[in-house]
Amino acid sequence: MLWLTYRQHRVELSALLFVAVALAALVSYAGIQELVLRTNLGLDSCMDRLRDQACANLLRTYLDQRSPLQGLYIVLLAFPALVAAFIGGPLFSRDFERGTHRLVWTQGKTRVRWVASKLIGFVIVAVAAAAILVAVRGYSLPLIGPGTMSPFVTFDVDGPAFVAYIVFAVTLGAALSALLRRSVLAMLLSLLAFVGVRLAVQTYLRPNFQPPLVWDVRGALPADAWDLQLRYVTANGMDVPMSKVHSLMGNFSGAVAEPFQFNMNAYFAANDVFSVHLYQSAERYWLFQSIEAALFLAASVVLVALTVWIIKVRAA
Repeated sequence: MLWLTYRQHRVELSALLFVAVALAALVSYAGIQELVLRTNLGLDSCMDRLRDQACANLLRTYLDQRSPLQGLYIVLLAFPALVAAFIGGPLFSRDFERGTHRLVWTQGKTRVRWVASKLIGFVIVAVAAAAILVAVRGYSLPLIGPGTMSPFVTFDVDGPAFVAYIVFAVTLGAALSALLRRSVLAMLLSLLAFVGVRLAVQTYLRPNFQPPLVWDVRGALPADAWDLQLRYVTANGMDVPMSKVHSLMGNFSGAVAEPFQFNMNAYFAANDVFSVHLYQSAERYWLFQSIEAALFLAASVVLVALTVWIIKVRAA
């Protein structure tokens, strides 16, 4: 059955690997070009002095000369969603539309074996494609821009989480393909569902995989930290209403007068308002990668079971 799957879907499987290799090569080339440009300009030594006119001019020159290939990072981010739509979406629906599934089932091949062979073949190739793209993650960092030091900025294209996104993309598309039995509709809903799930996890779950740490803004936040949120609290740790914060900011100019020269933090502290950052430390990066990968792989297992159930219980 695996050989039959390859023969039937060799174009899609080959295209998936080819696109992954081509994208990896382009990302590597573009990343190296960005690094060379930054090094030649000496921009990295200026990132903490952008108020200096000379450094501001260097940044402007860098932005003017950046490669148009920097947009490849967006393609890298979108790759799993495209897999969900163009690989998972038609996986079963195309057979249902053409009626070729009946030929397989009448040749002594069970429905479960048919589903398993298709999913195993595509998941193996998809994981290989993901591994190729993860290998060039380091080259994608320069495409985001100068001054990015936190590993979390490339979280979505790195490590086991990215591989899990690809597996989830294939199984999500396959489940919708088996359920809807219409290729175009399955492709569209696979794309929308994948993007929706990814954004929900990224926005609501990932920042809270571990309780956020608190950093007083009077000190410098670690450069490799993931800055989640700026909050205003009282000395007792209670949240300060933003209406009060805005009122204090509006009155700040009146508080700056000789002989009492306040800075903003001192002025806020005098009114029992303190600024703190919620953040996740870089030391938690691989823990977060593991947690998110486990979530998407668990969801993939559920989707595989759902796909098998749909095909077993629905009439041909």
